[in-house]
Amino acid sequence: DWKRAESFQKKGGIFQAKIESFNQGGVVLRFYSLRGFLPYSQLSLARLPRDTSKTVMDVGKELIGKSVPVLVIEADRKKRKLVFSERKALWSQFGSKIQIGNVLDGQVTGIVDYGAFVDIRYADGTYPAVGLVHVKEISWDTVTNPRDVLSVGQDVKVKVTGIDEESMRLALSIRQLEPDPLMETLDTLMPKDSSTEPGSSDSDEQLLNSPLPGIDKICEELEKESGVTAVTLGRQKLEKHVVSQDLELWLSQGPVEDGHITLLARAGRQVQEVHVTTSLGRDEMKVAVKRVTQKIP
Repeated sequence: DWKRAESFQKKGGIFQAKIESFNQGGVVLRFYSLRGFLPYSQLSLARLPRDTSKTVMDVGKELIGKSVPVLVIEADRKKRKLVFSERKALWSQFGSKIQIGNVLDGQVTGIVDYGAFVDIRYADGTYPAVGLVHVKEISWDTVTNPRDVLSVGQDVKVKVTGIDEESMRLALSIRQLEPDPLMETLDTLMPKDSSTEPGSSDSDEQLLNSPLPGIDKICEELEKESGVTAVTLGRQKLEKHVVSQDLELWLSQGPVEDGHITLLARAGRQVQEVHVTTSLGRDEMKVAVKRVTQKIP
C-alpha cells in the first residue's frame, strides 16, 4: 500500500479517508492497510475554530468516524511517514473554479477588529474555501467595529477581489455588491418626473423652485479645481423622502465624455444636477469631488 500512497502523491489524487482517532497535533486516518496523519494545520480552514470557545482538539474529536477528502503530501516508506492535507484536496477541487469578480454565497464564521472571516458555501453545501472581508470592504459607510455590522453565523453574499494561491485564502468584499454612493445618478435615485407627479403640493413647488442650499459654494469650489473649466446647473428634482439633511455631492455613473461629466448635489429632499466641463479623467474627478465635499460645511 506504500506504492499506492506514493502514486497518490505523485498524481495528486484525492482519497476519501476515514478518521480513526485524534491527538494534540492532528487526526489519524486509514489509508487502505496504512495509518496516516492529518495535522490540524492541514484541515479545511472552514473546520478550524475562530474563537476561544472551541479548540482544535475539539474539532479532532468531532471528526472521529467521519470521512474527509485528502491529498497525500508526504509518503516516506523508510520513515513510515504518511501525511495528508484536506485543505489542499479541497483547493485542488474548487480553487480553480474561483475567479476574481465571482459573487459567492458564504457565512460569517469569525469577526476580528480588521474584518470578518467568511466560509464560502458551494451548491452542494460544502465550505471548501475561506476568505477575509477587510473592514474597509464591509460597507461604503465608515465601519469602526465590524461587530456592529456583521455577526457570526450570518449568511452573506461576497465578491472575490483577490486570490492567494499559496495560502489558499480569498480576499472578499461585501460593499462592492452595493452601489458606490459616488457612482449614483439622478435617475437611479428617484422616479422620472417625480416633481410633477399628481398631488404635488404648493410647498413642493416652492421647494423645487428654490436653489439648493450651498449649491453656489459647490460650484465655486469646483471651478477652483485644476482641470475644471466650466460648471453649470442641470435638472432639479425632489425626492419623496428626506435621505439626508447634509449637503452631499456625488459622481454620476457615466464616464467622462467629450470633457463633460455630471455630478449630483443633494440636501434634504432637493436634488440638483451639476454639469462639469473638465480635462480630468474619471478617477481624477472622483478625487476632486471628494476634495470639494470636504470643504463644504
